[in-house]
Amino acid sequence: MKNYKGDTMTEEGKSFGQMIKKAVKIIIGLVVILVGIGLVWWWWPQFAIVVKGMFGVVLALIGLIIVAIGWTD
Repeated sequence: MKNYKGDTMTEEGKSFGQMIKKAVKIIIGLVVILVGIGLVWWWWPQFAIVVKGMFGVVLALIGLIIVAIGWTD
């Protein structure tokens, strides 16, 4: 890897760059988590309706899987 002077970078430079990349990824991840929690809190009534509505779909799919397992035995 070359720096702006054309010299090869030392191991210290590489590890510092990797540390910065890792820190940026962690910060972005934390921001996304906080935004997600905020959206769930903000839209809680609609979120609860969607979750309750999905119970029926999940139960239907579980039933379909059980029937498929029973059919193939």
